[in-house]
Amino acid sequence: MIRLFKSVDVYVASYRSEGFGLSTLEAMAAGVPPIVTKYGPSLDFCLEECAYYIDAKVTECFTDPCGKMKVFGLKTKMQAMWAEPNIQSLSKNMYRAYTNRIELKNKSRICRKHAEYYTWDKIANKMVKRLSQITL
Repeated sequence: MIRLFKSVDVYVASYRSEGFGLSTLEAMAAGVPPIVTKYGPSLDFCLEECAYYIDAKVTECFTDPCGKMKVFGLKTKMQAMWAEPNIQSLSKNMYRAYTNRIELKNKSRICRKHAEYYTWDKIANKMVKRLSQITL
């Protein structure tokens, strides 16, 4: 995986919904700045100084596996939400990364350093806390 990450300039994660985004954090640890949807868990660890954000419209999710106050058939405390990434914003950020090599290099350095903070224990604690917020 490290060779794959090292072969690209950016890591694109234009998701609607994401559980954690481990591959995004792995890319950052390899010094590859992510282009991520400006919604969800990536905002917990993708600093603006190292990431490019894709604008998105947040909406209620009623598409399988989501339902009214359910996910995978299990009741939830709140309605599931997801984001619709803006394709023009994605394109703009890809162009920005391609044309502004100094900014890309700076983001790369910051990403690598910032990713060192995240350990399995710290991430597991965050996930348990979040899951307890959304389940009954």
